[in-house]
Amino acid sequence: MNRFFALQILFVTLLGARQDYSGPRPPQKDTVYLVHADQLVATEVGMATKQAMGDNVTYIVPGERSTVRTPLASPTLVIEAGNLNADKLRLFRLDVRNGHREMRFDYKGRGGAMPLRADIANVADGLYRIDVVDSLADGEYALSPDGANDVFCFEVF
Repeated sequence: MNRFFALQILFVTLLGARQDYSGPRPPQKDTVYLVHADQLVATEVGMATKQAMGDNVTYIVPGERSTVRTPLASPTLVIEAGNLNADKLRLFRLDVRNGHREMRFDYKGRGGAMPLRADIANVADGLYRIDVVDSLADGEYALSPDGANDVFCFEVF
């Protein structure tokens, strides 16, 4: 009976252990990087401007396209967290309208931006890996922390 409990404790401990990461570490903290083989490509860092109209809130990012592009439909990203809480990052698709990118939230439940599925794992002290779960269609995307206007943009082509 004691052996059974010891094995259960060992199993739970191994399950909770951090996953190893053997890739390069980001050169700058609090910036999200796309992993391209053994190289890191910094995402476009920006600030979204908030516009409220009635029950809608729209966050606008300047420019029609991101300066950072990836051919990967399910990219992996990494971030070395300093002041930013990596667990609060959410992935959104951006719509291109009137020469800018935007995401709209509707507080009456009639649609609007919904976060896409991404797994965030702490792989080393302060280093987080973000795996996009579903394939992304060609287009503009941004990671943004809950409650902040910071955006880390990239384009899938």
